[in-house]
Order: sequence, then structure tokens, then C-alpha cells
Amino acid sequence: MSLLKIKRERSTNFIDGELQLLVDLVASQKHILENKKTDAVTANLKNKTWEALANKFNCKSLNGYRSPKCLKSKYENLKKNVKIKLRDVKSKPCVTGGGPPIPLKALSKLSPMEEQLRSLNPLAFSGKVSAFDSDRIEDQNTYSHEMLVQDYEKTDSNVSN
Repeated sequence: MSLLKIKRERSTNFIDGELQLLVDLVASQKHILENKKTDAVTANLKNKTWEALANKFNCKSLNGYRSPKCLKSKYENLKKNVKIKLRDVKSKPCVTGGGPPIPLKALSKLSPMEEQLRSLNPLAFSGKVSAFDSDRIEDQNTYSHEMLVQDYEKTDSNVSN
């Protein structure tokens, strides 16, 4: 028995056309692939769907063969990268530690393909806010200047009466 590991064959890099093709194919089957169920029937259906997607992908792609496992991992990596970009857009302007804030123009915007990925499962890309976090700022509780003036006038008129 040999203790040497066999070096993994590396496939060619995905080109932009292949990435768009992958996202389009996943969008056509999103009701199956983005299903959150984890039972055996759903898992089997997802595996069969990835195999069918790989067949369609390989028929249309000119850049070599891609396995269902390869396509699935690439799709998961694309989703992860979109989440990272969205997180950076949300958190970078609010960083602490000194220095000027990062301008919003410097943050990378989502490409049309990344926007399409985001629209496939909007709940997966929205950050959930804890109801128990004391530092959170709710949109409905933020006051505009006019609202503050109105509140002040109400309390001022009640005090003077």
C-alpha cells in the first residue's frame, strides 16, 4: 500500500460565459436546489437535478467537462462571494479603529450575475437582526429632523399648558 497521495487533477478555470450559464441553469431549477429540506427524498432529488444540470452545462460549454460536484461547489462559492461582498458593503463604512471611513465608491458593487444570484434566494443574503441586540437601530424607530421637531413641539406645548 502506497503512502503517497495522488495529486488531484485540476480542471480549467471557469470563464464568465460559463458562470452565467451555471447561474441561468440553477435559476431554472431553484425551487429544487434552494430547497431547505434535508430529508433523503429531497437530497436524492437535488443530486439528480445537479446531474441533469451538469449534462446541460457540458452540452453548452466549450471549456471542458464539469462534474456535478464541481458545478455545485462552484455555485456554492459564487453564493459565498456574493455574501462577502454584501457584508463588506454593510460593514466597511462603519468600521472603528481610527482613520477615515472607506468611501462607498471604493466598495465593489455586485455584477448583474451576482444580482441574479442574490435574487434566487433573497432570504439567504439578508442579514437577520437579533431582536435582543441592544445596539441595533431599527428603521421604523429612526427619526428624521422633522419628526424630532414635531416631537419637541408636542412635548413643549404639553409642558406650557
